[in-house]
Amino acid sequence: MKKIFFWILSLSLEAGISLATFLLPIFKKVFFKNKKSIYQKTDDKTILLVHGYLHNEYIWFYHEKKLKEKGFSVYTVNLKNPFSSIRTHAEILDKKIKEIKKNTNISKIILIGHSMGGLVSSYYALNIDQDNLVTDIFTIASPLYGTLMANFGIGKCAKEMKRNSNFTNELTKKIENEKNINFYHIATKKDQLVVPYTSCLVGNNKDRQYVIDNIGHATLLYSKKVNDKILSWLLKKSDNRVDCL
Repeated sequence: MKKIFFWILSLSLEAGISLATFLLPIFKKVFFKNKKSIYQKTDDKTILLVHGYLHNEYIWFYHEKKLKEKGFSVYTVNLKNPFSSIRTHAEILDKKIKEIKKNTNISKIILIGHSMGGLVSSYYALNIDQDNLVTDIFTIASPLYGTLMANFGIGKCAKEMKRNSNFTNELTKKIENEKNINFYHIATKKDQLVVPYTSCLVGNNKDRQYVIDNIGHATLLYSKKVNDKILSWLLKKSDNRVDCL
């Protein structure tokens, strides 16, 4: 009964948060007056947040605020057409990163991606990033090994996120073999969209994996526990105590 209760609770929270996510852009003129990027030259603390399937940059307002409070320069990106391929999304990400680099002259950047955003970030870093700017990638509920729920999705990116797709197979092999980029993965056991939830966890380094319970896929975007974990990893990195595998 306890498991059923928490499952229903997480579903209820998920429904409410998902609805709020779609409504956020409608109120952007009221709540996001200063959303335009303010470029800051902080080479060691530059973060770009990458949203997931059917979402937009406004879903990051909680994590963005918390990260900025800790002194990080935080940017967001809109991937626009939600049904494009992940490569197309990664090319939009490339343009955003080049824009940031042009205005700040950074030599490195950290990517944090939720859901599909984790795949977009990983694909960009492993296939497009010719300047090797990406040092670290944090994925939050990202179906790196694919998800059964992608069978009900629409568009090229949904097909690429299916279980055992050529895209996810090739991507996870590259992540597993990557030696220069640090990967960190967050998952939730109550994920309604990434099935199974273990699809979010690549590799055997438990120090860079965090599994949470009792909250759903979108709720991770507003979780203090998730934010605290990301900050703990980031602060360890800034203290030079985290090395590449």
